Amino acid sequence: RSFDGGKTFTTNPDGIGVEHTNTYKTQLGDGTGSEGRDYEPKVEEISFYGPGEFEPARNLSQLTNNKASVIEPRLVGPPPTIFSIDEQGNEYIKYEEDKNNKNVYWVTYGTSTNPGKKSTEDKEPLDLYYSYTNDFGDTYYTVEKIPNPDSKGKFKENYVEGEEVYVWDWLAKDTGNKVAAQAECQIRMSPSGEVFYAVWNEAGDKISDVMFRRIIPSGVIIEGVVNQIDETSPVITIKGIADGDIVSEKVDIEITLDEPGDWTAELTTDGTTDTYTNTFSIEDYGVYNLNIKAEDLNGNIGEKTITFTIADYVPTIQVLGIENNTYTTSSLRITIDTTGESEEILLTKDGVPQESKGRYNLDEEGKYKLVVVSESKGLRAEKNLTFVIDKTPPKISIKGVEDGKSYLGSAKPIVEVTDNYSTKLNNLEIKLNDRDFLSSTKITKADDYTISVLAEDEAGNISELILDFTVKEKRDNPSNREVALNDGEIPESNPQEFTGQLVQEEGKSSVVTGYNLTILIPENTFNEPVDYIITKLEEQAYGTRILKIGDDAYDIKFMDSSGNEISEFPNGIDLIFEYDEENLPKGLSEEEIKILYYDDNLKMWIAVPCEVDTENNTVSATVYHLSTYSTALYPNFPKLLDSKGHWSERMIYKSVSMNIVCGDQKGNFNPDDYITKEEMAKVLVNALGLENDDIPEIKDVENVSQWAKDYVRQAVAANAMELDEDGNFNPKQMATREDILKAAEKVFALDETDIEIQYEDLEEVPVHLRETLRKLTGEAIVKGYPDGTFRVRNNIRRCEFIKIISEYLDK
Repeated sequence: RSFDGGKTFTTNPDGIGVEHTNTYKTQLGDGTGSEGRDYEPKVEEISFYGPGEFEPARNLSQLTNNKASVIEPRLVGPPPTIFSIDEQGNEYIKYEEDKNNKNVYWVTYGTSTNPGKKSTEDKEPLDLYYSYTNDFGDTYYTVEKIPNPDSKGKFKENYVEGEEVYVWDWLAKDTGNKVAAQAECQIRMSPSGEVFYAVWNEAGDKISDVMFRRIIPSGVIIEGVVNQIDETSPVITIKGIADGDIVSEKVDIEITLDEPGDWTAELTTDGTTDTYTNTFSIEDYGVYNLNIKAEDLNGNIGEKTITFTIADYVPTIQVLGIENNTYTTSSLRITIDTTGESEEILLTKDGVPQESKGRYNLDEEGKYKLVVVSESKGLRAEKNLTFVIDKTPPKISIKGVEDGKSYLGSAKPIVEVTDNYSTKLNNLEIKLNDRDFLSSTKITKADDYTISVLAEDEAGNISELILDFTVKEKRDNPSNREVALNDGEIPESNPQEFTGQLVQEEGKSSVVTGYNLTILIPENTFNEPVDYIITKLEEQAYGTRILKIGDDAYDIKFMDSSGNEISEFPNGIDLIFEYDEENLPKGLSEEEIKILYYDDNLKMWIAVPCEVDTENNTVSATVYHLSTYSTALYPNFPKLLDSKGHWSERMIYKSVSMNIVCGDQKGNFNPDDYITKEEMAKVLVNALGLENDDIPEIKDVENVSQWAKDYVRQAVAANAMELDEDGNFNPKQMATREDILKAAEKVFALDETDIEIQYEDLEEVPVHLRETLRKLTGEAIVKGYPDGTFRVRNNIRRCEFIKIISEYLDK
């Protein structure tokens, strides 16, 4: 690789360095005798090259014997961005896949037999392999392979039964019967790198065929969105006027669709109809009926009709000096003008009503809401504005490290930013030694570090924080250290509990250590002395899927000065368990260790997201409530790599622990993929325990995946899901938010609520489902999008559905 046009060959100067692993087998003897065919077991040599250092060519195939050779390597990068042209002749990017991503390229290579110089056989092509990278080649996508434990190979002792090996995936595999040898591969990709196409020659003794594959990664390195087959009608949006509106001035009407397609508008007044296909304006007084028909590229039809009036007696409202949804650091001068016969003005600051008047000079910080109403001849105009005056910069805190402190073995800086009024940040920059840094990343390299954070809130206030700390090399094994309480006492040889009092110094984090458990408590968690009791429990029953690995189940309690138990920690605390790898059963990996808590309501153990440090024999997790915690082996728990850091990660872990959902064959959950109707059936049946012996006929049951058939039958029998008018279930169809409302109407037990729902597109929700939507909203099980819509016809993502189920079960 070269980052300067071929002048030098180095690692990425802006990266973090690259690790090369080379695998070798060493031949014994001088090659003249039979011993010349013997080899030493394979060995691995690992080299690390820092940012901007010279980097030698990397061995990507890692072949360790002379039975096969590499042939025909191929590498292709993305083509330039593809621009489409709109009706006005402007360039735009129509699909996300059309946008160029310069970080990505794909690589393929083939293998062939290696007969040797004295053999009369020709080389025969064998397998094709592929991989891709989105970081200039620092890392390549691999898949997990489990070596065959029954292998009779000479060096089978190199592999442990059940060992995980990560290798390039097959693009095509030779079957060994001389009719499926792969060669001459050609590859192409989309500009984004999210779609990969390959063709190759599949050659045999007498025949050959050209084969084709399309590969769309699902979140391992490159995250792509795949457009499903479209069977839904286009959603029509009318801007400039709404159904039932009465206005006094010219109306500019803009019509848009939520997908590519064409529309036609028919506007009728006084028996006259005009037709439009582009944006249009109306200014004559009258009563108008507007009907729009739309058709998308797949032939789906949508229709929408509204009625509005343009009249000369409509009251108007004008507010000068502020726009809706504005954040500002400045003082405001607001003027209100109305044209109606009467007016009503209500201004609130942080929910407190202010004096009603037509002009305001505002200087104090706060969240304001202005409501202006004007009436004339029975017509009512209303204008609602919300705005914020915020003069206070956001507060930055860094947990896990302190300024000037040193840490043995590792450190994990966790950046948190809070603001009085902003719900998001305009800008957040985190740098470690002047390089971009991801909060909560564990640092293990011994060095001096400076972490700097810059945060800007929605009003434009800026804060900065800089800390210096050091990570020192950890030379001892944690299992050999004496375990001491934070008050300096050494516990007895086998105590069942220990207690103590914790006084947290202002602005400093705290540590409680005992047995093989360490609790890290962020700064300002406690504002008064607290007592703690950590009880070591007797034998625990974990269930058939979980294996115990030691006496490390603990009931953890913190109590305030009044004796009240403190069980919730909104900002989280870290639990760190040390484990003895000798306690692990043979053939199982340390990576399968999980931290679990016991849920008293469910009467079962629930796994939480955690991080295993095999170098220091620790496993750690951030938890937000206290219970009984333990570590255990959970061999069949999916890796869920694509859910790490996702907002729904904890809900996914809990759902997997409850056997409601599971990962795919690669151990991913694919949280941002849309959920199919058969997948939805499985979740509903498992989560709600749906059972019904009266199984209806499902005409397209053969289209249902084998694993899903019983779930689909039970979901339909319980009325949780419906068949269409032809008696089909349509299992591969994407589930919609409307499907969720239908299921909730039939099988959720919802409480009454007096909340009034105010979704902007409530009219799109079928009338018979609005009461269910009101109850779900009232119990905070669902909520709309930030723009105030619910989008009932939208497909629902797997993470969104799991959140709804989790929220409902928690209620």
